[in-house]
Amino acid sequence: MRLRFQKEKFKLVKFVGLMIMSLIISVNLNTFYKKNFTALASTKETSSNSPSNDFYKYINNKWLNKVTIPKDKTSIGSIDQLDNKNEKFLRKSIKNLVKSNNNHLSFSEKNMVEYYRQASDKEALDKLGYKPIKPYLNKINAIKNKKEYLNAIKKWNKNGESIQAMPFLFQITADVYNSKRKVVSLYSPSTILPDKSLYYNNNPEGKKILQAYSQAAMELMTKVGISNNDANQKLKNALNLDAKIAKYSLSSEDTMNLSNVKMVSSKTINKDTDSEINISQMVNDIFPKNINTFSISNQSFFKNYNKIFDLNNIDEIKDWTYLSTLMQNANALSSDFRKIINDYNNKVYGTSSSHKLSNDAFNYTNMIFGPVLGKVYVKNNFNKETNQKVKYMIKNIIRTYKNELSTNKWLDKKTKNNAIKKLDNMVIKIGYPQKIDNVYSKINVSKNKNFFENSANINKTVRAENIKLFYKKSNRHAWEISPQTVNAFYNPSSNSITIPAGILQSPFFSLKNTNSENYGAIGVVIGHEISHAFDTNGSQFDYQENRKNWWTEKDYKEFNKRTNKIVERFNGLKFMSGKVNGKLTVTENTADLEGLRAAIKTAKKEPGFNSKQFFRSYATLWRSKTKTQEAQMQLLSDPHAPDVWRVNAQLPNINEFYDAYNIKKGSPMWVNKNQRLKIW
Repeated sequence: MRLRFQKEKFKLVKFVGLMIMSLIISVNLNTFYKKNFTALASTKETSSNSPSNDFYKYINNKWLNKVTIPKDKTSIGSIDQLDNKNEKFLRKSIKNLVKSNNNHLSFSEKNMVEYYRQASDKEALDKLGYKPIKPYLNKINAIKNKKEYLNAIKKWNKNGESIQAMPFLFQITADVYNSKRKVVSLYSPSTILPDKSLYYNNNPEGKKILQAYSQAAMELMTKVGISNNDANQKLKNALNLDAKIAKYSLSSEDTMNLSNVKMVSSKTINKDTDSEINISQMVNDIFPKNINTFSISNQSFFKNYNKIFDLNNIDEIKDWTYLSTLMQNANALSSDFRKIINDYNNKVYGTSSSHKLSNDAFNYTNMIFGPVLGKVYVKNNFNKETNQKVKYMIKNIIRTYKNELSTNKWLDKKTKNNAIKKLDNMVIKIGYPQKIDNVYSKINVSKNKNFFENSANINKTVRAENIKLFYKKSNRHAWEISPQTVNAFYNPSSNSITIPAGILQSPFFSLKNTNSENYGAIGVVIGHEISHAFDTNGSQFDYQENRKNWWTEKDYKEFNKRTNKIVERFNGLKFMSGKVNGKLTVTENTADLEGLRAAIKTAKKEPGFNSKQFFRSYATLWRSKTKTQEAQMQLLSDPHAPDVWRVNAQLPNINEFYDAYNIKKGSPMWVNKNQRLKIW
């Protein structure tokens, strides 16, 4: 996955709430396991590859030695290659739509085409330069005191264009305690670095990114006419405030823990923040009915709010606002501004790509009009047979899961029944939505406005539509992602899994594959998403999608004991220049483990089952190569384990793997039977 270091503007977001979980031995077992396995993460060719030594390399070594990471990419792998294939089709499709006669296009397609045309118009964008952002920057710069700042943020908040950097963020999300209704969730602003640990102990990667950010910031401020002295002062103030936000931000590990989500009254928020920045009132300024309770995951930020956004130091707040606004919007301006952001990203990600307007135009269009463009994708890349086959596989895997639960030896009958209820109540979304979101009938891209203006108006429209949805009943069947997405998802607030059309291609799925091959790939993905309903986060939600304990005390204690073993197994495994964080990755590792177990048990019931096909398909799925900078960021903030460990640290827990490849005791891929991980 590509980690973001700065907030992407103009992104069309359907706020659905919570986090959506997505895809990608001797005396001391843990010591033995790491001692033998840590060497396996090397990408160098070994003299002898065997399934007993390193299964990941045994299957993928030829590919690993042949493939190189493109200069403009941070990684390459099965997921990336399919994503690139889908993107190539989508780019061609939208170009064809631009060339076609508009008369046959729908209202939303016409708007998408016009938006892409404006995003691709280099001459118009370069002619404008930074004029679109200039009035916003001038108004920020004109702020002289606390009163003017407070009036400004109230105005920006009501306007809804989402251009200026704000001292807090909010989204409409599902209520974790009552899934039938929605709440407003409050968040801290984004920080420059993706994890707070990068700010401390002179972290070399953090320092490098901040240096790159500083260089880009200085270049951008020069472009907009800020003197060198003033630019240096603005940068200093902005970095100071960013560090304060980081100090009270959640770590990646804490962000993944849904138990941090609390419902807080507006009275408590006002007391905690103790600030003239009246957050609850500003939210209520744009909602037709008063909101008295909010959802907050980061209590520390709001309890220290007055220290962070100190209104007695208005210059620091103003300069942070100015620079953040400029950095966040520079990529929507002329070529010279975009090049600065592109160079910054190259330094951060370790890439060496030259700026291409065509990439920006496609990314903006796909980001905002994804479901509209997705209709074109589905029409040409998804069919009834695929839908039926995947639906059949999901039904079978759920049946296997139910059997695992009902025959489980350590679960109490009450807990079993509650877990099975959750499976019975799970919503399954395959391929694409039957109807795209109503917001696309409201978005109007005007030919008389420029790209920046239209993007700002889209933000206003989306927010207005989301506020309307706040008062409507939650729709568990609504899609949160575009159908061309190469991923899969579980959402605990709707107890639903989503398998988009984009991932239902080779190597994940093919109608030409054997059942064993399909179960080893998309079958494991399906099992993975189902298993998120019962990971360390999903286990906190009942069959009605509410955060409510449905376990007996004894069972939940045993469950935590088993997931802690997963933490211990993965914690400290080496990957390139770093180590895996077992706590950060526990939810995804749990889903991988139980997804694998459910998929192979289901596959074995199919005629002609071939275990080697199953395991080869699984290992092929996770083949990848990653650049050092991306690997470092992944280890800090990605809840997924590195791909090599999704194979080599998971397969030794599967009994069928030993029989398929004659794995012998004492080999690196061996784990004693009584120490193989499992939940159910």
